[in-house]
Amino acid sequence: MKTIPHELFHQFQYAYTPNPYSPTTLDQEDWIDEGTARWTEDLVLDSLNDYAISANVYLEWNTNIDIRDIDYESVLFWKYLTEQFGQVKEEPQIGVDLMLDLWKNWSSLEGIEGINHTLSTYGTDFDQVFTDFFVYANYLKKFDKEDENQQKYDYLEDELYDDVKITNAENDVLYLNESLL
Repeated sequence: MKTIPHELFHQFQYAYTPNPYSPTTLDQEDWIDEGTARWTEDLVLDSLNDYAISANVYLEWNTNIDIRDIDYESVLFWKYLTEQFGQVKEEPQIGVDLMLDLWKNWSSLEGIEGINHTLSTYGTDFDQVFTDFFVYANYLKKFDKEDENQQKYDYLEDELYDDVKITNAENDVLYLNESLL
């Protein structure tokens, strides 16, 4: 059942992608294509919450993996981004306005460049949002879930997600700094 909205969203993506079936387009940006398609599954099948399986795989992996090197598991980043910056705040359409803006921008700007263009209207960029996602929304909540400053980084369906698996905090922080260069 979840396959139908996922695959239909790929058709939406292709409508915004110049030359969507060219070999170079098909091989690039899987973290965007598959992650946002997995994000769509929750919009259409909200009660299923199957996307949380992929989100938890991401949280359980060694966090030294660059998010751009994964695909379906990047869904948690897209959930965070749309919940934090989308103007539509009610389920199941939460964040669809931001996602539409992203895809419109990706029609002429690739990857993170398109994300930065979209986020510039919110006074931020990918580096800052990814840092907030990586550090505050996933790491620090494990330590102080009652902190009011931390709660602004909570996910709408926070109870579905495992705590991030911390394998080597020093290396993870080093990785975070290097990945944003």
